[in-house]
Amino acid sequence: MEPPRRSCARSQPRPRKRRVDRSVLLVALLASLSSAQAATREPAAAAAPGEAARFAPRSAPPAAGPEAAVGVLLPLSGRYRTFGESCLRGIRVALGALENRTPVVRTVILDSLGDPSQAASAYQKLAGDPGIVAVLGPMLGAEIDAVQTYAHGFGMPTLTFAQRAVGVGGPLFRFSLTKEDQAAVLARYAVVERGLRRWAIFYPDDGYGREIAGSFREAVEALGGRVVADVGYPPGKSDLQAEAKRLQSRIGVVENQPPPLDGVFLPESAERLAMVTSYLGFVDIRGVQLLGASGWDRPQGLLGAMPAVEGGVFVDGFFLYSFRPEVRAFVDAFRDAYHGDPGTLEAYGFDAAALVRDVIAAGSTSRPAVLEQLRRPSLRRGATGETVIAAGGRIEKGLFLLEVEEGTVREIDAAAPAISGEPAPPPRPAAAEDRPPRPEGGVRSTEDRLGE
Repeated sequence: MEPPRRSCARSQPRPRKRRVDRSVLLVALLASLSSAQAATREPAAAAAPGEAARFAPRSAPPAAGPEAAVGVLLPLSGRYRTFGESCLRGIRVALGALENRTPVVRTVILDSLGDPSQAASAYQKLAGDPGIVAVLGPMLGAEIDAVQTYAHGFGMPTLTFAQRAVGVGGPLFRFSLTKEDQAAVLARYAVVERGLRRWAIFYPDDGYGREIAGSFREAVEALGGRVVADVGYPPGKSDLQAEAKRLQSRIGVVENQPPPLDGVFLPESAERLAMVTSYLGFVDIRGVQLLGASGWDRPQGLLGAMPAVEGGVFVDGFFLYSFRPEVRAFVDAFRDAYHGDPGTLEAYGFDAAALVRDVIAAGSTSRPAVLEQLRRPSLRRGATGETVIAAGGRIEKGLFLLEVEEGTVREIDAAAPAISGEPAPPPRPAAAEDRPPRPEGGVRSTEDRLGE
């Protein structure tokens, strides 16, 4: 018997009549496309109470001669500490760098403090260790600007967690949830899979809103669709009557007549959806498909926007209750290590670290060898879905398509298990108010807050 549903709490997915071929999404992404000391070392700056200090090994693993090591550079103190520690937890699970456990790869962790100059200094220390063959981080866009020169100078493979573009063919690789990827996946789902070709965009008129709106327009039009109207509004504004009427006029909505469009893209936070959708109804924009970005993935916010967002579809980089075997394996490992549930940052940290771990395990134990492997076209499946490495090393991420259905959030393309036998169903999700707060807070996604 199916367990009782909880309003807008993530629930265990079930097979759906409408399914998306994940390979189609991958084609779209491609087209738009491992020494001396064997211990996990913590810097003095990160020795204060917190994630880095709490999980410092009590004893060093036995030395095994020269070995490849991985450097980690994250904000583990200061304003962005919560975000850095979240990502570090995922990295630790992938590398086995947990309390009382011997890491599968020697791991050197330094604190960037969330400061570009500190990030540059710490990065040089990591690059000066000849055993370190790759760096995970940094996390902030300004930190990436500060370390780029050193990455090129040292030839250090570096997987960053910010949205900031890092170019293709160099030693830096962007491993994050980006606006471009979100827009591309949503557009292909809407235009190709659903045949919905006429779109409007109602967006917050700030850097984030303009960029993702522009990416969505480009993706829709590249697939043969059309954006008939786009209107921005001041972020945080509560009275959107004038902007809604402007949208109505540009669409050509006639009172009491069905709107001449198939859907509206709303790249807003879930907490503001109730207000924004009320203005759509005010100007007779009803009965159309609503699409959203990762900022929608907040159960309490979606609950407040019901029933207007029923049937709405959005994307995110991680879905805790996915049936995909790679997700279930990660969630189980994380729960075993931390006795709690992971979030998006933990998942991205895990997958990036697992990628480097596997490259080292396959025999790449120098920086040039790791770079060579990271630049080879490949496909991986992990906690964050598919990771496509295109020619030159450009990393594109497959995403999770999610739908608001009967007050719950379900994965649309819930594929059959890739291994024999059915996986044990994940535990019934707790009510949203019973879960620990996500580090993202109440606005958009973590990546949007950190990666500009």
